[in-house]
Amino acid sequence: MTEPMRLWGVRLWLGALFLFGSEILLWIDVPSLTAGDWLLRAASYTLLAVLILDLAVRFRIRDVYDTMALLAIYALLAGLLVTPASSFVDFPRTLVTRVLGAHGLTGIEMFGWLLAFTAAGNSRINRLLLPAAAWNGFYWGTWMRWMPEFNPTFAAINLPQMLAAAGVAFGITHGIGWLATRWAATAPAHGFRLSPPGFLLLAAAGVALLALQLLRGFITGPVLVATVLLVLLAYAILWYRRETKEPMLLDAHFPAAPRSSLWALAAAAAFVAFTLIAYHLPLAGNDRINQLWLMEIGFGAVGVLWFPLCGVVLAFRSFDRQMRMNQL
Repeated sequence: MTEPMRLWGVRLWLGALFLFGSEILLWIDVPSLTAGDWLLRAASYTLLAVLILDLAVRFRIRDVYDTMALLAIYALLAGLLVTPASSFVDFPRTLVTRVLGAHGLTGIEMFGWLLAFTAAGNSRINRLLLPAAAWNGFYWGTWMRWMPEFNPTFAAINLPQMLAAAGVAFGITHGIGWLATRWAATAPAHGFRLSPPGFLLLAAAGVALLALQLLRGFITGPVLVATVLLVLLAYAILWYRRETKEPMLLDAHFPAAPRSSLWALAAAAAFVAFTLIAYHLPLAGNDRINQLWLMEIGFGAVGVLWFPLCGVVLAFRSFDRQMRMNQL
């Protein structure tokens, strides 16, 4: 198997992670999806994974702020091409809360999972992995228990069904990841960059998905314009931040150093334990201000601050760089 082919397993894995984050953790229409819907969504998230990994190499993302701009593109395109019916149901509010907030935050978490399981020797990731899994479990238990009662975006589902769905999705995702990290053990990160014909094929697939959602009537003119403008803004940030000299983030993860499956089992145990804790916690506060309200406020805050935070950090870094070069 050639090195570029070895990296296709990672692309499939990231697509499965995106599906897990944006579908299972956010629980978007899960009970109503048919087998055909699942296949279309799996293909769509994989296409987004191919794009994100290509851009990560093309623009040599280096840190968390670069990653925020990169995953903003994922969140916006996931909302537009995969889940527009729910993502823009109350536009423009849900552009901030559901797209940049919810999809964006889960996208960062899933991208972080890929990084965690391709750098076995990273002690910092070792310290963060289990607390992150526990937090996701606490969020999910709260979200699934109280969302149908106070904001009926989806129908209530019992705890055994919840855990069964998460278990199946996690098992499939980790199985793909286990194979992908072994295949990518000799493949460098620059192999994620697509050739010009490959990028054109990816763009054609994206246009086809967009046409499908337009035909279904899920995308309005204002939604399309706002989303495209924000994608272009995120793209401009990445273009401005590109750097050819400094090492990129993915260089520390590929060729992959696979992490033991015991870490995945421990993370899954932490996720389930804190899901159970959150699910059985009584409502704190009242019908308006409670733990679910705090999480919805959190999604909104993330969505509102996403681009301003990137802009402020970029401005300060540019100022600092010019100071160090005696340009100011």
